[in-house]
Amino acid sequence: VVVCHTFRCLDSVLVWDPQARAFKEQPTTGPAPSSRGLHSAGVSPTHPNTLLVFGGAAKSGDMVSDVHALDCETWTWRPVQTSVKFAQSLPWGSGPSPRAGSCACGVGGE
Repeated sequence: VVVCHTFRCLDSVLVWDPQARAFKEQPTTGPAPSSRGLHSAGVSPTHPNTLLVFGGAAKSGDMVSDVHALDCETWTWRPVQTSVKFAQSLPWGSGPSPRAGSCACGVGGE
């Protein structure tokens, strides 16, 4: 499934329909990420029906570093609270700085 969330998406995402060969608008509920572009997204390795969205550039141009999850069965967004303990364990002592144009991949099933 191909899902697109862009700066134009406020309460929906675009889902690719391979039979119609077109994107269709899918309404969503819950606290969605702000409208943005240049974010990274990937499927959760432990929850394969969950799309994770990180960072990006808000419509205003400000960079963000938040994480949101989209349940692709219920089409419900929720913010993901990152662990302070994990962030402090990183060599630089905090989570990722706000950024746009980053990449994401799963490593070791996590």
